Amino acid sequence: MGVAFPASGALTSKPNPAQVEQRLMHEMNSGPNGKITKSVNCLPASHTHFTCSLRSTRSTRLGARVTVSGGSLETVWQPISG
Repeated sequence: MGVAFPASGALTSKPNPAQVEQRLMHEMNSGPNGKITKSVNCLPASHTHFTCSLRSTRSTRLGARVTVSGGSLETVWQPISG
């Protein structure tokens, strides 16, 4: 089971996958550790739900289920693989 927490930043009520990818990339790389994520790929599950795969700068992968709610992201992280 993953951990859910809101990510900051407003999105439209019906974002496209590129907007969600850009927001996740920004969130992951704006912390005190600097750039930790190399790529983010998201596929829509519905208008407000996305399934995303993140690849770190060390080539580990992290899956996430993302819901856009109230202009922000609610993310449920899946276990790290790789």
